[in-house]
Amino acid sequence: MEITTKIFEWITILKKRPEMVIGEKIVDYTILKIYIEGYVDGIGHALKIDIRKKITLWFQEKINHKSSTYWTEHIRYYYKNKTDEELKVILLDTTEEYFRDNPDWSNIE
Repeated sequence: MEITTKIFEWITILKKRPEMVIGEKIVDYTILKIYIEGYVDGIGHALKIDIRKKITLWFQEKINHKSSTYWTEHIRYYYKNKTDEELKVILLDTTEEYFRDNPDWSNIE
């Protein structure tokens, strides 16, 4: 699917140059989290699917840990001993992994 290819390209650029993509001099975990949530929500809105919920349920199953928070916040608590830089890597890698492991992610259920 072409949109998935575009998402992978976006993640690659975001990993290399988050400041350029987001437009902030300092991109901490919270800023990156908010940006990714907005991006994912925009895709979900355009396709009329709750992609944030899909990723959240996938992440909970992946780590075998339930939470009432969305996956982006769950990462922060599940990996609470990680640094901000490590959390950013985990967030980006997890986002990429979801789309790679779920090629039918855009199917409406």
